[in-house]
Amino acid sequence: MITALFMRCGWLCSAELSHGAALVPPGGAFVHAGGGLHALLPAARLGAVTGLAPGMDLGAHYDTVGLVHAFGLTARVGLARAVALSVTASHALFAVEELGGLPFAGAWAGSGTSVGVALRLSTFTRSDVHVAFGLGVSVRVLALRTTELGLQRVGVFEPHHAFGEVTAEWRRHRGSVFLTFRAEVPLRPEVQLLGYLPTLLAGRTWSL
Repeated sequence: MITALFMRCGWLCSAELSHGAALVPPGGAFVHAGGGLHALLPAARLGAVTGLAPGMDLGAHYDTVGLVHAFGLTARVGLARAVALSVTASHALFAVEELGGLPFAGAWAGSGTSVGVALRLSTFTRSDVHVAFGLGVSVRVLALRTTELGLQRVGVFEPHHAFGEVTAEWRRHRGSVFLTFRAEVPLRPEVQLLGYLPTLLAGRTWSL
């Protein structure tokens, strides 16, 4: 099965798998949904991905963690067998501007636009479980800042966070089920004392 996947398209592609370096073939599409915890806060993700060309796909996603909502686009390009590079552009915002007198504008977790780059790797266990790894970094390029004119969106170039993740994915009819563990390390000095922020998500993908 695994050898056939490589022989057919030169990289890892599948009608059931969509994580890590498992690229969606041209004309194919997946939708996915998942839920879990980010640190101690409830988290959820919805998304879709479609194959654009041989060795390239594009996905859109929506994430929510507590009061933070984020929308993003991710492009993946195959570099070698079971190796891909992903580039993500995302925008995050808070559902409220303040809570209990505490302003959220300019907070690390939301209210800004970021660009991230990650290396994606895929492998399989002897029981044909797809195990996907990711390692990347995100940079904030647009942020809310207090200026002489008040609260303004300004262009910046600030390291935001680094992350590592591992996903186990099991094939199912017309899709898969998955379990993802992700660790985010804040790179802004004022929040580095938090160490890393863990996320655990379980979900399902469906092939269209």
